[in-house]
Amino acid sequence: MKYRQEYTVTFLNMFQQVWLNLLGKSTSPVQLTGEAFDEQTVVPIWKHDNNLTALFFIYSYKAMLLYLFKDPKQAADSARKAAQYAGGIPGLLIAAQHNFYYSLALLAEYPNLDSNGQNQCLKQVASLQEKMQEWATNAPSNFQHKYDLVQAETARVLGQYETAMGGYDRAIQGASDNNYIHEAAIASERAFEFHLARGREKMAQFYLQEAYRYYSRWGSEAKLKDLVSNYSHLLLQTATITTPEVATMTTGSANLGAIDFESFMQASQAISGEIVLSKLVNKLLKIAIQNAGAQKGCLVLVESDNLEIVATGKFSGNDVDVSVLLSEPVQISTAVPARILNYVWRTQKGLVIEDARCETKFASEPYIENHQLKSVLCAPIVDRGQVIGLLYLENNLAPGMFNPARLEVVKLLASQAATSIENARLVGDLEAANHKLEDYSRDLEDKVREKTRELQANNQHLTHTLQALQQTQAQLIQTEKMSSLGQLVGGIAHEINNPIGFIFTNLTYVKEYAEQLLELTHAYRENYPHPAPEIEELIENIELDYIEEDFPNVIKSMRGGADRIRSIVLSLRNFSRLDESELKEVNIHEGIESTLLILQHRQKSKGIQTIEEYAKLPLVECYTGQLNQALMNILSNAIDALEMAFPTEGGAAIAPNSAPPTIKISTYLVSDSRIAISIADNGQGMTEEVRAKMFDPFFTTKPIGKGTGLGLSIAYSIIEKHGGTLRCISELNKGTELIVEIPVKQSQF
Repeated sequence: MKYRQEYTVTFLNMFQQVWLNLLGKSTSPVQLTGEAFDEQTVVPIWKHDNNLTALFFIYSYKAMLLYLFKDPKQAADSARKAAQYAGGIPGLLIAAQHNFYYSLALLAEYPNLDSNGQNQCLKQVASLQEKMQEWATNAPSNFQHKYDLVQAETARVLGQYETAMGGYDRAIQGASDNNYIHEAAIASERAFEFHLARGREKMAQFYLQEAYRYYSRWGSEAKLKDLVSNYSHLLLQTATITTPEVATMTTGSANLGAIDFESFMQASQAISGEIVLSKLVNKLLKIAIQNAGAQKGCLVLVESDNLEIVATGKFSGNDVDVSVLLSEPVQISTAVPARILNYVWRTQKGLVIEDARCETKFASEPYIENHQLKSVLCAPIVDRGQVIGLLYLENNLAPGMFNPARLEVVKLLASQAATSIENARLVGDLEAANHKLEDYSRDLEDKVREKTRELQANNQHLTHTLQALQQTQAQLIQTEKMSSLGQLVGGIAHEINNPIGFIFTNLTYVKEYAEQLLELTHAYRENYPHPAPEIEELIENIELDYIEEDFPNVIKSMRGGADRIRSIVLSLRNFSRLDESELKEVNIHEGIESTLLILQHRQKSKGIQTIEEYAKLPLVECYTGQLNQALMNILSNAIDALEMAFPTEGGAAIAPNSAPPTIKISTYLVSDSRIAISIADNGQGMTEEVRAKMFDPFFTTKPIGKGTGLGLSIAYSIIEKHGGTLRCISELNKGTELIVEIPVKQSQF
């Protein structure tokens, strides 16, 4: 060759052949022989030349392919051969890949070995893991999930099943979070095989679907064919076909149970914390595409009884690119299948389509034919019974990429987004109205000044009267502003409405006083400069001295209402703290008090008393918004229990004693490094059977429509994330106590 780079070209050809094998474009997926490379010809030459680097690379990639396509014995042999040439790759990243697949191949071959071979296998894996752990300590985003998967496989062969389950989930999550899609696929496939061997077919189906989804995103057609060839019956069972009844059909609890609620809650908080509509739709669409495993998606909102596309997103590389649009009508857009969106809008039901090309209901849709559309998921965004928008997602890699579990995740996100979208719209409307109000005020003030100049030029002797008139007009302008704002914020919550109403009540008196002063100024205009007797009589009748004395009191009461509003808003901010996603040292009592203030209207309406016994506690390091959410869920649950035990309408209280409904909140130090929060109610308690299930997702004893069964489950996950525990002590007819115990410093667990 011109630049004498034959060796480099051959090396690149080997890499190309590896990818061709994974793409399914070779006779055998485990033989590096094809259109780009021939191992039978090249390897002897490399051995003759003692090319350590090339030999390490080829045997490492052979080990990877043999492991992926279920030949663990040959995979382990290839990994051993690669180890012989390790001197040729000092400091190269391929060493970590070799370590990873060598361990996995050994553990896959473990059941086929005698006792001596098994002991040797475990020693070799332990040695490899020591190095992997060192790498994981220094670069966890690259190596921790690899270490976790090998640990899970080790636990599996040793019969440590609980440890194995946790390890698989950590490996999948870590690989996915750091965009190691192929290793998330491998971890999902191992988790599938683990649960299938344990007879947990529903759980196994979920992980099989995850493995299929990750391999699809990686683009490995060969692995997809391998999964279909070996597990087609299970893949078919996980697929959901085409009918609108998908919104009402019963989905497997295993699928729902496998959803990572911690990740979901973080996504939910990210959505609920955004009040700028453009930023909100960007976050929502990105989260929906990532959680559902979609290639493309769009957010559609209902505007003036029409569907308008406000954002589109596309999975590109390792991220989702989102474009926020001004607005594009669905009916004239070529970016979405209009009939599918209109169908979901009209029926208000979620829709999953396995292969749109085969769906007769939408056969005439041009978009499906033009794009050869395959997997489709569409969920309505519902607020107070009305569809306010749609989330549309698609994946064209293969049919059946979405299932009911994915639909449920998207529906949960859509449910959270509904309130956030309406709040963002309200904030936008308030800002627009405020701008209009400011413009109106400026125009009105300009007119007042112009009128004042005219009056001063024509009636110089009325200067003092005109000044009084200007003050009155300024008051009227301010009253008009407050009245307009009052109409816009009419939907503010119960606790904020009370002080606002109190302010508006006092403004009535201010207006009355202003009108009386205006009447007085008119009298002065007619009789100025010497007051006539009737003016003196008018001053006496309206009790001007009393007005001057009472006016400061009115202003003082208005200030009290304003302070009340400020304290409530401050409490809301202290409660949510959604702008503080990092660990922070906080006074735990402030979070409890903020939560109690938010729930105060429910407590008052039911006559619930609270007893607070706080110990002197150090500042606690935590994710503040998340921990406050957990306290909110626990306290809300206690109020619900007391509402059931002490009904306020119809029938006597069913509580076991005559004491009023009470919640007792106590805090105390467990040790120098841990604190505890006790929340106890004097409700009717619960049976042992109910207590054992109370932290399970979707378990609830409340009537249909009164609870989702997620509150205590989410609280449990948050507290567990903080390295803490959530315990329940309850006895029928003796009330319930929930005890939260968390470390003072997160670095301590």
